[in-house]
Amino acid sequence: MTAKQKAPKLFKKNQGLLRTAQATRLGIHPRIIYQLRDEGLLEQLAKGVYRSVEVSDFSEPDLVLVSKKIPQAVICLISALAYHEVTTQIPHFVYIAIPTKSRQSSLYYPPICCFHYLEKVYNADLETIIIGGYPVLSFVVK
Repeated sequence: MTAKQKAPKLFKKNQGLLRTAQATRLGIHPRIIYQLRDEGLLEQLAKGVYRSVEVSDFSEPDLVLVSKKIPQAVICLISALAYHEVTTQIPHFVYIAIPTKSRQSSLYYPPICCFHYLEKVYNADLETIIIGGYPVLSFVVK
C-alpha cells in the first residue's frame, strides 16, 4: 500500500480530522497531504488542520478547530454557555481558558479570547464534550 493510499485510512481512523504534526507522526508526509488537498480529498480548515471530505460536517466547527489547534484550551464563559444553550448571547469569539504558565497560541480563525487560569481553577469541573466525534474540553455548566 502506498503512502497516498494509506493517508485517507489514517484520516478516517482519526475521525477525519488531523493536524499536520499528527499526520507526520502517523507516517503521512506533508507532501501527501497537499496532494490530497489539491485533489479535493482533504479540506484545509486552518493552517495545519485538515479534514477528510468523506466525513460529514459537525455542528460547532469553531469549537472543534480551536480544540484541535490549541489542545490545552478549555471552552469557557459565553462559548460554554452558548454550547449548552444556557444563554441567548451569540459569542463573537471562542472564549477559552488555558493554564497560567502556558503561552497563548495565535490563531487567525476563528477569533479567540484567551484567559489564563490558575492550575487549581483550570482543572476544576472539566468535562469532555463530543462534537461530531471530536473531543472538546469545556467547563461544566450548572
